[in-house]
Amino acid sequence: MTIENIKIYDTFRSAIALESVDGGIIENINISNMQAINTGNAIFIRLGHRDGETPGIIRNVHIKDVKVQVPFGRPDIDYDMRGPAVPFFHNPFPSSIVGIPGYPVENVVLENIEISYPGRASKGMAYVPLSRLDHVPENIKNYPEFDMFRELPAYGLYARHAKGLIFKNVKLTLDDEDFRPAFVFDDVDGITMGQVEVPEPNKDQIILYKSINAQFDAKLLLTAKEVSPQ
Repeated sequence: MTIENIKIYDTFRSAIALESVDGGIIENINISNMQAINTGNAIFIRLGHRDGETPGIIRNVHIKDVKVQVPFGRPDIDYDMRGPAVPFFHNPFPSSIVGIPGYPVENVVLENIEISYPGRASKGMAYVPLSRLDHVPENIKNYPEFDMFRELPAYGLYARHAKGLIFKNVKLTLDDEDFRPAFVFDDVDGITMGQVEVPEPNKDQIILYKSINAQFDAKLLLTAKEVSPQ
């Protein structure tokens, strides 16, 4: 499947959403040349298991030449008919790539990606400390939506139960400060990151938790930190 040359704007949903939760197979997906302005989330990839004997599959996804702008408030706030509200307090949502234990999302390439985030996250609003990453709920049987895990510990991208993630020329920007790291990888086997640009490169921006086989260029290596289960 190929999706290309798309412009998205003013929606409180994900610019890109790939979801298999009832046993379906999603594979060999190419998405390119997409611009999303004023949208609630950039990229949401979810393998769950609501129904069926065995979970489905999400693998071989290439997302390239994508630029997304995520605002602080609701993008559709001035619409007469708005999308469903999130029923809890939260900070701005990151992109996410999430499978379930034993069934990872496999082989995802993000290339030439630029995402602008609003920042302004507050620990007083919601907070998942890095010492409690296991507290992020699995919600294996829930309806797939980017707010399904409630508060997430990264501002840029959160990945859990995944295998073979490649990041090439990925740039994250912040309109204001965010106390969370840019990337959190939980139970990920195989991470390759090159030419990845994040604000505040001198602090811990890439968090590895129960993840293996990670490769970073020299600049990124200085921002990576491994945390251990408590």
